[in-house]
Amino acid sequence: MAFIDIIEPEEADGKLKEIYKELEQKRGKLAQIHKIQSLNPETITTHMDLLHVYYV
Repeated sequence: MAFIDIIEPEEADGKLKEIYKELEQKRGKLAQIHKIQSLNPETITTHMDLLHVYYV
């Protein structure tokens, strides 16, 4: 089984903390995929932008 480092919401700071807070406000929780992307926060926002374009 693979192990992927993640940053939990209570450990986040800076831009990642802002992203986590925004996602929790909009969606009510964080998906595991967001935590997996936590080491590169830009991938979270890019992922969400892509989904917004696709589903809207």
